[in-house]
Amino acid sequence: MGLRVELPKVQMIRSGKLYEGSGRNSCVLECPKNTELNEKNICSSCEPNCKKNCSGGVIDSIEKAREYTGCTRITGYLKIQIRGKGGAKGILVQELKDCLDKVEQIDDYLIVTYTYAIYTLSFLEKLKFIGGIHLFENK
Repeated sequence: MGLRVELPKVQMIRSGKLYEGSGRNSCVLECPKNTELNEKNICSSCEPNCKKNCSGGVIDSIEKAREYTGCTRITGYLKIQIRGKGGAKGILVQELKDCLDKVEQIDDYLIVTYTYAIYTLSFLEKLKFIGGIHLFENK
């Protein structure tokens, strides 16, 4: 005399991409650096001319900066605001360089504020164009 309960079927949401690298296949949420998504939903090598569009936003931590790894175009604005002590200046700039080294274009604007550890914009060495489509505070 057992009670039988039917649970609703849960549909799996599959948003992963297939990455064929290092001799094995794996499912990844984002294509790794130096790869891009092809028409078959497979991350394939695109060196040296990878192109990756990323939505703009606020970088308020190194973890957030890592979301921009491999981006060549920022569709929107990019605001860098990493608060904290300026003791690790070189480390922060190097981390930003590792993450933002491919950015060539920002459609709207770039603003760096309250980030005292940044003493140079060398981490944006490939940046060629800031569009100004939308301006900071419309100015």
